[in-house]
Amino acid sequence: MQHNIVNGLDEEDAALLGSIANQVAVAVQNARMFSASQRQLERETQLNIIGQRIRAAGTIEDVLEIAARELSRTLRAERASIQVGGISLED
Repeated sequence: MQHNIVNGLDEEDAALLGSIANQVAVAVQNARMFSASQRQLERETQLNIIGQRIRAAGTIEDVLEIAARELSRTLRAERASIQVGGISLED
């Protein structure tokens, strides 16, 4: 800690400001961790929804179509295509 006046901070002031700075640092770190947790939750929720849609598909073509559509949407791609053997699907 420093002050623009020589000896402007005594030890008690410096300790108080140090304590406040530590609390701010902890709060900032907690906010970052919360934000990262929220993003992870959103990703896992989206994966769960995609998995449910794929499990509900009736045919392999439906599975591939859902996979192509969801990948395209999730990755914000203009289009997606999947090809397995003679089956080719585009979204």
